[in-house]
Amino acid sequence: DYDYWSQDASVYRSGTLIYAKKQDEKKLNYLFNANALKSFEKEALDFFSDCPVLTSKIDQGELKRKDYKEIVTIYNSCF
Repeated sequence: DYDYWSQDASVYRSGTLIYAKKQDEKKLNYLFNANALKSFEKEALDFFSDCPVLTSKIDQGELKRKDYKEIVTIYNSCF
């Protein structure tokens, strides 16, 4: 099952996989695995690079992969 959380940057979760789609994109992009040991920071900083407020919070460790709903809310408020 997929869950939907936003209007602008849509986020879908399927099991442990998180996908996102920005408003101007036509397809979902793999964002990160919610349970992986892989670097969440690098993936998130790249994907959300057009929102300095958000990337600063991720870079400083204020937001982690488990905070994906809050991340999308902050991202959407950038626009």
